[in-house]
Amino acid sequence: GALANGTQAPRVSMDEIAAILFDRQRLLPLASQAPARVDGPSTRYTLPRPAPLQPDAPLGLSSMELSGPITVRYALPAGCERFLAEAELPREARQWGDCELIVRSDDEEVFRAKLTAATPTASINVPLKGRELTIEIAAGAHGPIQDVVRLHRPLLLKGK
Repeated sequence: GALANGTQAPRVSMDEIAAILFDRQRLLPLASQAPARVDGPSTRYTLPRPAPLQPDAPLGLSSMELSGPITVRYALPAGCERFLAEAELPREARQWGDCELIVRSDDEEVFRAKLTAATPTASINVPLKGRELTIEIAAGAHGPIQDVVRLHRPLLLKGK
């Protein structure tokens, strides 16, 4: 629960704390933003839109799943300066999953990682300078088989 300034905090143990947020106006969970556009190759019959996996996650920081090949574009609210997330090729996709995760601010690439069974995770912490955030999942050596990426705690940080 949230505490107002000057109220006495109840005693809690460290394992009971899910998150601490000092300035709610600076944090914007990506899962709360609807994509402006979702694109994929013409060979895909359906393009699943990213959606929160845990709608009741602390601070709204739900994980999201992107099924590639796909390009997801978000219009950035004013003041967004950074994008942070932990990317993971889920355990159930590691037999064939092999993809490139590409993040762009407007059309400038700010992050790229190859996710495979040998390197299934990547930490994203990049500056944003434009009006659009683009997240792309591109097929790797095994083609578009099991190219699924989970973004854990994806968030946008606003400046002061």
